[in-house]
Amino acid sequence: MYEYLSEFYKILTIFWDVNDNIDNFTKYMKPCSDFLENLLSLDSQAFVASKNEILRICYILSGVVQGFTTADSFNQFFDWFYPGNFRIITEIFKHFSHDNAVLKALFKLMAELLDNKTHRLKADQSSISGFLLFKEVAAILLEYFKFVDMFQRGKAKGDKYDDKYQFIEMAVDIFGNIVAGNFVNFSVCEYYNDTAFVDLARMVFTLVTMQDQKEYSSFTRLMQVTHSML
Repeated sequence: MYEYLSEFYKILTIFWDVNDNIDNFTKYMKPCSDFLENLLSLDSQAFVASKNEILRICYILSGVVQGFTTADSFNQFFDWFYPGNFRIITEIFKHFSHDNAVLKALFKLMAELLDNKTHRLKADQSSISGFLLFKEVAAILLEYFKFVDMFQRGKAKGDKYDDKYQFIEMAVDIFGNIVAGNFVNFSVCEYYNDTAFVDLARMVFTLVTMQDQKEYSSFTRLMQVTHSML
């Protein structure tokens, strides 16, 4: 229902960005700022009741993130989004961890944040945005797959893809973005005994290898994403 918003805001943001409006960033993002401020001010009951608004902002932000293709514009977005507005992701996860529609929108947003096809994220001392995003998203994924039994989930329901495999697909996609993005210095993780990457890699490969492989291979896009990661 809200997927079209991503494409609309992607095009709008690209148009805004290429016309060198970076100095007006705060003004451009004000509607999103107001939207997020309102959502984050709600109590738990009101937050859960705002599912439609949450879906809307997830898809809007996904489009905005896709539209910021340069390092300068993405860094401005990151400074705006993290850490204050990033709380929307943790709040959504906390309140909607068993809602497929919301989780799909949330996973899509996280995948877009870590997509580095345009080299907007750097692995250097001058910009640690990529590393911070990696750490935050890895923590959310690890927590999600720790508490949700992805090996059994969906067996009692009709559509196994919607209930289980689409989330494995998106986790694989996110992990692939992290590995291919070249914005995290994994040797630093090892030096500081930070196991986030190792834990995430173990989780993803376990998800892939422990499934019914005949069933797994029946989902074309899932197989494509898996092969791309490998």
